[in-house]
Amino acid sequence: MSRALVATCEELAHINVDKLLFTFSRSRRPGRGGLLARITPLRGKAGSRQLERRNGRFLETWEYPEFKHEGREVLYLITLLLPRFFHLEPRERLTTLLHELWHISPACDGDIRRYPGARYAHGERHHGYDAQVEALTSRYLDGGKELPALLTLTPEEWQQGIFKISGLRIRRPRARLVARRKTPRQTL
Repeated sequence: MSRALVATCEELAHINVDKLLFTFSRSRRPGRGGLLARITPLRGKAGSRQLERRNGRFLETWEYPEFKHEGREVLYLITLLLPRFFHLEPRERLTTLLHELWHISPACDGDIRRYPGARYAHGERHHGYDAQVEALTSRYLDGGKELPALLTLTPEEWQQGIFKISGLRIRRPRARLVARRKTPRQTL
């Protein structure tokens, strides 16, 4: 499915789908509201395996784990929350997938696409990010491509077992603290 989206949308041509892994998780509450999907980048800024950040008077170094699946290195996990994802209309499901794919950095190096400012994941104006994703959705649908079965499957078909979905359910990998050192106090 991601191959079809990447092949059709030139704005996503930078994505190496072999570096993606789709997983599933259960949504805690039924219904349409709440988190639908999430992307977990497995590298830091500019694809770095390490991240340095200040925590009070300490400078901490964190290291992202190496994640392999079936012998290939994975740089992004995209998790769909079920059954909530299936309660969406097909267009909304497509928009959700494109939203997560749009987070992938232009270098496809394990980092996310970064916008200037404090809200680097979606930009200062979240509706601007959503407008870009909506434009991708419209272009895909206007191209007359048939939607993959995952996007047209009804919740009833899934619950009745007419279609079976199998996939991975894994714990999200987290960066681990590898060094912590005290920094000298700043005097004014």
